Amino acid sequence: MTGLRSETLDLIGFIESAKIYLSEFQERFKINCQFESDISKLDMSTRQLMALFRILQESLLLLEGELFIIGQIDQGTTVRIEIPYLIPKPSR
Repeated sequence: MTGLRSETLDLIGFIESAKIYLSEFQERFKINCQFESDISKLDMSTRQLMALFRILQESLLLLEGELFIIGQIDQGTTVRIEIPYLIPKPSR
């Protein structure tokens, strides 16, 4: 999933793409990963979704680097991604 294309986001959406990416990360590093979301689809442009996905990738890459440096994974380590539904504040 590292070579994500905008068509993939358009087809399955950010939420499913993120779940797949996190599942692959979990499998690769044998680390517990959790993904929670109150929403099934983000109402954003493809460009915004791609940027958000890249942020997710970069965050996990930083964690991957840290895991490599310390050379071990604490069995209690959990990666948790949460996307809550936020009600926008009314404009004044």
